[in-house]
Amino acid sequence: MQNTIGKILLFTGYVVIVIGILLSIIMMNNRAITTDYGIEYVQVEGGFIISLFIGHIVIGLILIGLSEVIKLLQELVNKQNGNNQDLVVEERDIHTNEQSPNSVSNLARAEIMHYYAAKGIQIEEVYSTNQEDIYSVTYGDSQDLVELGGFSPRIIKKQ
Repeated sequence: MQNTIGKILLFTGYVVIVIGILLSIIMMNNRAITTDYGIEYVQVEGGFIISLFIGHIVIGLILIGLSEVIKLLQELVNKQNGNNQDLVVEERDIHTNEQSPNSVSNLARAEIMHYYAAKGIQIEEVYSTNQEDIYSVTYGDSQDLVELGGFSPRIIKKQ
């Protein structure tokens, strides 16, 4: 799911930067204005042009930054709602310690059980591995490697 507000802020940020650059270029040139008294030349001071240019750049970058924050928050919401794939296959040398299933802390076991219960899966056993915060979870005929190092558990390999 994409966030339209984030896209609008990103587009607006780029537009503000482009407008700032164009206004600065236009104002750098001496402008001729036709009045009742004839042609008059108006010159804008350099400090004003520089402040106009820098102001537009800063505001544009702030809008682009806000769009990135919204994008990251939307990714977190999608992950919380289960809208994205949590399967991430990584190449690691991980060995399961199946001889001592009691080496898994109660907190880690409860977090893994809660994660799988939310998916409607009843796990059979949780084993520790040779890697920190990575556990082997067995259910039915399947075995997953689950990492608990982040904000929520994530499956790093399905077997």
